[in-house]
Amino acid sequence: MTINIHRVMMTAVLLGGAACSMQSEPGAQGGIAQPVAAAVTAPSSGASADPTLPSSGGQAAPPTQVGPTVARTALTAPPANTARAPAAPAGFATALDAANASIATLANVVALNPSGKRGFASSNEVTSSTVGDGLPVQMVGLSTLAGFAPGQDTKALSIDKHEVLYPLMVAGAVRSSVTVQQAPNGSWQAVKFGAASVASSSHAVGLAIAAAHAADRGTLSLLEIPAVHAYLLSHTNQGVHMVTPLFDIPGTSYKAGVTQKAADVFAGLRPLAAKVNPNLPS
Repeated sequence: MTINIHRVMMTAVLLGGAACSMQSEPGAQGGIAQPVAAAVTAPSSGASADPTLPSSGGQAAPPTQVGPTVARTALTAPPANTARAPAAPAGFATALDAANASIATLANVVALNPSGKRGFASSNEVTSSTVGDGLPVQMVGLSTLAGFAPGQDTKALSIDKHEVLYPLMVAGAVRSSVTVQQAPNGSWQAVKFGAASVASSSHAVGLAIAAAHAADRGTLSLLEIPAVHAYLLSHTNQGVHMVTPLFDIPGTSYKAGVTQKAADVFAGLRPLAAKVNPNLPS
């Protein structure tokens, strides 16, 4: 009789402990209570029981109880097979370093795709090329050009793209170009190859301006106005902002290689910009 009473008492204790462990915590807010509750209600597959972890009722959990073990795993262990995002390339300290390093990349591109040689005869010719003088790249947007008013500072209209265009030279001739871009952390990476016509024209116009001593030192830059299909070489001459179209600008009288004041050119391009639908891609 004593043995039966003892068995009944032990069964009651075990059932009481199991019932406590299955109850949700009343009024649980914030902290670790919510992750624990989530872990108990949605256990991950393959979780093993841990008989040593106490249940929420203060009793030792039976070997078949899964909830508390999952809760501890969710709090202390990272998810299995979590893939890390690949680290971004470190980049280069200067734009010129990035341009020089890109020659090897371009040589591989040409070797793998002989039909698109990017202006070169072979990959060997790429590796023998040299990097010419770089041009900072700026841009004038459609709305800015359409809203241009006489008297505005034309140099203040452009946006710095944080890019530099470098011509790639073979025996003194421009074959192609590489554009490098500055990342938010200040490093530089090559982002575009090609644009041989832009690089060749800007190189020729730059040489002509330099020969005429018509540019203030360090003021040459490439100015893009994609909305009106204009590519201009920008510089200042005795403090006056000047621009030279690299190609004839469609719908205007502005011709390639003819330098004019930027204020006059912008005023002439403004009516053209006003006709462009801003919702269409430039």
